[in-house]
Amino acid sequence: MLQTVLVSALAVAAAGVDAGQAVAEARVEDAGASPSTSPAGVDDESAVAPAEEEPPPLARLGWAIGETEVELLLLASDHDRALVAAQRAREQMGKLWRALDEREPASDLFRLAQANGRPLALAPDVFDALADAQRLARLSGGAFDPTAGRLWTLWGFSGRGTVPDTDLLKAALELVDYRRLQLEPTERTALLTSGAQVRLGAIGRGLVLERGVAELEQSGLSSFVLRAGGDVVVRGTKGRQPWMVGVQDPRAGGYFAAFPVLRRGAVATAGDYERYFVRAGARFHDLLDPRTGMPARCCRSATVLGRTADEAAGLAQVVFVLGPDEGFALLQRLDQVEAIVVDGQNRVHVTSGLLPSVRFRPPTDGR
Repeated sequence: MLQTVLVSALAVAAAGVDAGQAVAEARVEDAGASPSTSPAGVDDESAVAPAEEEPPPLARLGWAIGETEVELLLLASDHDRALVAAQRAREQMGKLWRALDEREPASDLFRLAQANGRPLALAPDVFDALADAQRLARLSGGAFDPTAGRLWTLWGFSGRGTVPDTDLLKAALELVDYRRLQLEPTERTALLTSGAQVRLGAIGRGLVLERGVAELEQSGLSSFVLRAGGDVVVRGTKGRQPWMVGVQDPRAGGYFAAFPVLRRGAVATAGDYERYFVRAGARFHDLLDPRTGMPARCCRSATVLGRTADEAAGLAQVVFVLGPDEGFALLQRLDQVEAIVVDGQNRVHVTSGLLPSVRFRPPTDGR
């Protein structure tokens, strides 16, 4: 059973987090950068290893898809086999990434926005992604909405960012309604309100990550960590130890929490530090509430542990928008999902199922 656990600063401080506890550490390169997660803990693994067991040597492979950094962490004994598998994963991930990028002129999502309200036949992967996004929109009551792409464009988050004019924001909001995205499964067509724009965001990145995982597993790899941006998928173990995943401190470098992922799972974080700009001392980030068109203010970060990367990424964004109370109430309706949240007042909330295994300290405070 899930329930909200509000952790006091004293309790957090008593738990502590050491360098080397996490296999994946999220950090921000600079204001406005894409989320970045770097595997860590390779040189100092004693924090998570039993004293009597030497941790196995690890290897890394890395590449980029668009603006997103991808990294594969695996046992060194699998390195040679992984070279060929990683190349196949890179090709398939890149192909799906381009198909789900609404800014790519050759993509179905770009063409859907240009269709002027006419139905458009979609590739199977694109149709399935839209169907998944619409299901999450229904589940969240619109806290996630795939038709909110015009809002993101209006805020200029692909560039330096700008606070939109009130009238322009109001007009864009009138185009946001996941219920008006009509999907016809037999013909795999979609019809979008003229002027609206679809953006899959974190769900799209999660689906791309899962495509890479499938390629690696088909190549016979069973123990690895694959990440794209701030999303991580875990398979198997690090020798006899579980992989540990770290959670970015929203207001500082490094991480404030770490927890094990047992054999199979995905972790994603939505944070107000990933892509943002500052005007008149106020932080405006790209995690917009589709119902208001404004940056959500309930949280600084929301991290979800789920079964797949697209599930974890989508739910992390939903919890970020709803806040810990409403967000955890929604998670309680789902199976095998846990979360840790830093709210807008820098308080830490943890679902009861995750609390026994997570190690954390007070996150850094600040605007």
